[in-house]
Amino acid sequence: MEAVDFFLRLALILVSARIAAEIFARMGLPAVIGEVAAGVIIGPGALGLIGADSIFVLLGNIGVILLLFQVGMETDVGKLVAVGTQSALVAVTGVLLPFAAAYLASEHIFGMTRGGAMFVGGTLVATSIGITLRVLRDLKADRGHVARVVLGAAIIDDVIGVIVLAFLIQYSRHKGSVELLPALKLLGFMAVFLGAAPVIGPAIERLLSRVYGMSRTQGMVSTIIVSLILLLAAASNGLGAPDIMGGFAAGLMLSGNPAFGIKKSGAEKAAFSIAADAEKKITPIGELFIPIFFVMVGASVDLRAIDFRSPGFWEFAVVITAIAMAAKLMAGIWVKGRIRDKIAAGFAMAPRGEVGLIFAKTGLGFRIFDQTTYASVIFVVAMTTLLAPLLLRPLMEEKGPIPE
Repeated sequence: MEAVDFFLRLALILVSARIAAEIFARMGLPAVIGEVAAGVIIGPGALGLIGADSIFVLLGNIGVILLLFQVGMETDVGKLVAVGTQSALVAVTGVLLPFAAAYLASEHIFGMTRGGAMFVGGTLVATSIGITLRVLRDLKADRGHVARVVLGAAIIDDVIGVIVLAFLIQYSRHKGSVELLPALKLLGFMAVFLGAAPVIGPAIERLLSRVYGMSRTQGMVSTIIVSLILLLAAASNGLGAPDIMGGFAAGLMLSGNPAFGIKKSGAEKAAFSIAADAEKKITPIGELFIPIFFVMVGASVDLRAIDFRSPGFWEFAVVITAIAMAAKLMAGIWVKGRIRDKIAAGFAMAPRGEVGLIFAKTGLGFRIFDQTTYASVIFVVAMTTLLAPLLLRPLMEEKGPIPE
């Protein structure tokens, strides 16, 4: 891609995302839906002005990593642990129900092979935490009880999703045989990775305090924090986990959370205030990169690959979409509180977004999906991504969810 083309397309992505988000916000709809819609409109499925080019996907990934860093900084670990059982139950239910139901429907109703049915089920396993958190933030509902349960469940979902994908890749490569040990090792590595974050945090804070006192230039602390975020994202990816977990771990490191049981000295408290100040400086960077991610989610949906005239397409798409929404909705039953909050948690877990797209693309790459099935699965992912925030909004108004 020529430099001029890159600059023009990047400008188009940023401007279209901002305009669409503004329009949707004025209509009383989540801004993130406008950003995804902008990607669909200017993407290959409609106007064809941009594609899901790797450079823009990479920029978008930086955005969602920064989003998870902000979430980690603001996460009250004590309250997150308090809802740990609820989150685990929501996550496990939200994994098993859609996988089993989609697998059975694909194999026994639509006559797919066992491998194809497993990939369809896998597509519905994980929640797109980036989309869910952005919607909750837009609605100013990202710190309540429901949001904490959803955050914990979505993190567990991502871990399980990675393991399921690893199993399915092995299944495809080895013609139906899988090895348990590699997946268990991956799970152990991720547990150690997230568990080490609060332990390393105080040392990072002390380093920030010293750097702040010694530096004679602007931006040194911000540079160190951004570098830390990217290094942890790379480490997470190297372990086979989603790179967004690295951003979340970096946020936990610098959160200064009293739930870790670490008594802070005066210098360490000062370091935490420095980290919090640096977060404010990093936030505008996230506001620049995060919309790119959601535009790329929309641009990945190629409407031209969907034969809307095919009855088979609509039968498959409607059934699997219904399963995708209903199964996550049922997972919300474990949330303590009113029926309204249980439903809100279920809808908050429904978006599949980029996670589902990874499964779909992997299935196509292994030739387990044909183009029609692939297009149907993409449609299902798009529908869960678009419908969930619209259904979530009326449930998460200011007086809706249980307060902190």
